[in-house]
Amino acid sequence: MALPVWPASVPATPRRRDFQVSEEANPPITTEFEAGNDRSRPRGTVQHQKQSFSLRLDETQFATFDTFWRTDLAQGTKRFTMPVWMEGAGMVAKTVRMVSRTRPARSGRLIVVAVEIKVEL
Repeated sequence: MALPVWPASVPATPRRRDFQVSEEANPPITTEFEAGNDRSRPRGTVQHQKQSFSLRLDETQFATFDTFWRTDLAQGTKRFTMPVWMEGAGMVAKTVRMVSRTRPARSGRLIVVAVEIKVEL
């Protein structure tokens, strides 16, 4: 089954001052041993990076985003493909899942929505 795709009419480029990477990758699983040594290994087969940023949308873009979030993503629960900022590579199409989104807030004529996503690496 094909994944939903981020609507082309909704900007995906994060605002530099709002962009944040809270986790570079999944935290490792660490096992302690009686001898004092411990062993760390990767968690899971797919690594994720958590990113948070805000979107500044006009009325039409917000309506498209909200419909996409409610319908195509089943209120943000499904994975989808979108262009995301990757350090050193620029905007790259990746599979992501939306972790959270804030209630929309007005900023003049624009609507601001903060989102947090998990990007599959």
